[in-house]
Amino acid sequence: MHRLTTINADMLKLSADNDDQFAPSDFFFIAAVVARSSYRHPQDTANHAAFFGASLSCRGKAASSIMIYSSCIKTWHGAVASAVLSPETGSATVFSDTVSCQAYQIKGNDYIRKPPCEKCHEIFENVTFDPPFKGSQNAVWGYGNCAETEALSKLLWHHPDAATGQLMSENREIIEKRLISNLRSSNFLVNTLEYFQAE
Repeated sequence: MHRLTTINADMLKLSADNDDQFAPSDFFFIAAVVARSSYRHPQDTANHAAFFGASLSCRGKAASSIMIYSSCIKTWHGAVASAVLSPETGSATVFSDTVSCQAYQIKGNDYIRKPPCEKCHEIFENVTFDPPFKGSQNAVWGYGNCAETEALSKLLWHHPDAATGQLMSENREIIEKRLISNLRSSNFLVNTLEYFQAE
């Protein structure tokens, strides 16, 4: 966290030196919220690696939906994608009670620990959040927008036994149709989806 805080401070100073007034979410490399997740196997007392994630930075509901649906299809672990889609599909993902997650929100030049929003609390069943959920947070963003999503996805790519539930593949066709619809509403001329491997 110290290294990330230092980078943030340097970028904010650069914007001030150029007479620009930017919020942290205006930068491509500064996330307004980051999250850390970890998993301890019930029969293992050793410390395990931490997995980090960042909140999505998109301007507008359509762009956010495109990023979330795309991530569900090609980026996030299937169990996490299923959890993100659960309010729409009725699928469910249950995490081990030894999975923990902490989120940090940028305040000035520092990241301050924050409780999860009600959407993360709802879809990431059994995860131990620190600090714990504190009631309604009035989350106006979409399911999957939060940093906890990426952090838990990275954890499951390394520890697939840390959660059980329906996988994304069972809802893929529905989500691809919604993604195409969102792309068209944003003036992309698309009929089918093509995916490219980053190099």
